[in-house]
Amino acid sequence: MKSARVLFTALALTAAAFAQEHNHPGTAQPTSSQTNAVQSSQTQASQPAKPKPELTPAQKAFAKLKSIEGVWQAVPKVNDPQGYEAFKDIPMTVTMRTTSRGNAFLHEMTHPNIPDNPITMFYMQDKELWLTHFCDAGNRPRMTGKVSADGNRLEYDFIDITGPTKYGHMKRAVITFGDENSHTQEWTFQLPDKEVLIRLDLTRKK
Repeated sequence: MKSARVLFTALALTAAAFAQEHNHPGTAQPTSSQTNAVQSSQTQASQPAKPKPELTPAQKAFAKLKSIEGVWQAVPKVNDPQGYEAFKDIPMTVTMRTTSRGNAFLHEMTHPNIPDNPITMFYMQDKELWLTHFCDAGNRPRMTGKVSADGNRLEYDFIDITGPTKYGHMKRAVITFGDENSHTQEWTFQLPDKEVLIRLDLTRKK
């Protein structure tokens, strides 16, 4: 009788050990929703990623414009120096930076002999290149841009304006990309009787 009890106890312990090894009692088993989530994740991982939509030439140009953010300097070259003697042999500083979570590009001109700092905002509108120039003449011309076939030149032309134009207004802007430390900007200012072209062969300020 005693030997029977010993045998029964041994069998019970063996069965318990087998159950623990194969069923892992006390360990939480994954629910059906967790299993489905894992299977769904594995399925998604096995699928190829969707290709990003192709950028338009204007969108590529705007991205390239943002790549030249920084501080730049150049001595202005004016086609008609009358009235622009303050520019002579003195560098102008151009500061540019991306803002508004990448949706706008701020451009600011400063010169030691000029008290005002004209600001220009470059941006995309309906997948087109645009700018608004906040001029020291007290007006705000808008221009739309186009990009050259090779993507190295942006040309902005006048569309409309708000504010007074008695003292003239900016009517055209051209940016020609160079290398990472150089590029050219040309700004055309419309006076009542003539156009003044200001050219800046800019180098990055170190």
